[in-house]
Amino acid sequence: MRIRETVEKDLVFVDAIFNSARDFMRLNGNAHQWNQNYPTSRDVAQDIKSKRAFVCVNDDDIPIGTFALFDYEPAYDYIEGTWLSDTPYKAVHRIATVRKGKTGSFIIKFLEEKYEHLRIDTHENNVPMQNLLTKFNFKRCGIIYIPDHGQRVAFEFVK
Repeated sequence: MRIRETVEKDLVFVDAIFNSARDFMRLNGNAHQWNQNYPTSRDVAQDIKSKRAFVCVNDDDIPIGTFALFDYEPAYDYIEGTWLSDTPYKAVHRIATVRKGKTGSFIIKFLEEKYEHLRIDTHENNVPMQNLLTKFNFKRCGIIYIPDHGQRVAFEFVK
């Protein structure tokens, strides 16, 4: 596996990955974090233009995971809790994988090795993602609010 920037030909795979992730979330008690309108390849197409869309690919260069990486997230300006650091960070959004192998672990490990400071949020019912984050070196910091998406549990990693 490896991580690379998403390109337009990946978008059909990205939609399949999001659909797989939605199914997995529903089966694991998290039916409300994502719906059929979000996220989609349209969101990722915008991220490609901004150079913030990434895929995890298998040995055949087929996308098996996706995520977006932002330099700043306005919703993180207010937290019910406390961030670990006020230094510049990367905000990770829309991590999704096919349900084979350890793709999510590979993505998180890649991010921790590449960046000094990361923030990420997830739905309170997304227990598998919360477990993945705490399995690595992310710390739960509190609750944030995403406009049109509601309350989220906020996590942070600082090297």
